[in-house]
Amino acid sequence: MLDYFLILFLSHLLTDFVFQSDAMVACKYGAGKKARMALFYHAGTYFITSLFLFSVIQGMQWFSWPNLIIIMLLSLSHYIVDLLKVNIIKSSYSSSINSAAAATTTYSSSITSFSDSDGTCSCHQVKFGYPFWLFWADQLVHLALVVIFTLAAFHTAINWEGISAEYLINVVLPAIKPFSAMQKILILSCLLIIISSFANIIVKLLLETDKTQISAGSREVIAGRYIGTLERVLTVIAIIGGAYEAVAILFASKTAVRFGQIQSSAEFRDYYISGTLISVLFGILAGILARITLY
Repeated sequence: MLDYFLILFLSHLLTDFVFQSDAMVACKYGAGKKARMALFYHAGTYFITSLFLFSVIQGMQWFSWPNLIIIMLLSLSHYIVDLLKVNIIKSSYSSSINSAAAATTTYSSSITSFSDSDGTCSCHQVKFGYPFWLFWADQLVHLALVVIFTLAAFHTAINWEGISAEYLINVVLPAIKPFSAMQKILILSCLLIIISSFANIIVKLLLETDKTQISAGSREVIAGRYIGTLERVLTVIAIIGGAYEAVAILFASKTAVRFGQIQSSAEFRDYYISGTLISVLFGILAGILARITLY
């Protein structure tokens, strides 16, 4: 059952954070055929990715109509959830025009929109208010659906009243360990996407919510994304190897390199400290999970 869940979850992460380009995201906010095709393409990407992973990892033994229907329903959920999200964002943007107060609860993000009446590719820049909670709601809905369909596939019921942190640590975790080699690969693949593309989006959203005035396309921000991904990967490697002091050295060295900018710009200092703290948190949590997985 764990393999089944991990394949479905990895398919979601690949679909949302690896295979989905900025152009695809932009097209969703357009109008007409272009927007509908972008949503269909997104749903189709999940379907194909899931089929491919199941075929490669489990061979043809996984194939059955119930499993195929589950993949189709999860693919459809990507279309429906994204369609609802686009409508909420557009509605939020329309409301913010008439209410300056809306700017205090949303962040502004430039999105290239394709909105010709005939759905052809004519682009212009628009700014949508994108509530931070909406990103988390989107991801939690997909995660919940993966869990529900995994349980349904194995006809498993859960006593929700009996679930606690102690139960998960002392009962569930020992029951599924030791992980097989394939399970370890799947878990580490999920963690790699989470500490790279997923974490970069979280940092971006939180900093923009914090009204940081550094441009999203500036050299500092673009470089920060690559540096942030690298430092999280190194943090995970250090924790896996038990070299915890290396984590402190890593971030101390980064601060020393950036000390001149931190000292000269209060704006950059706030941006740097906030981004680094969020990045450290992701790196440490992912490192702990990776270590639990491998040992």
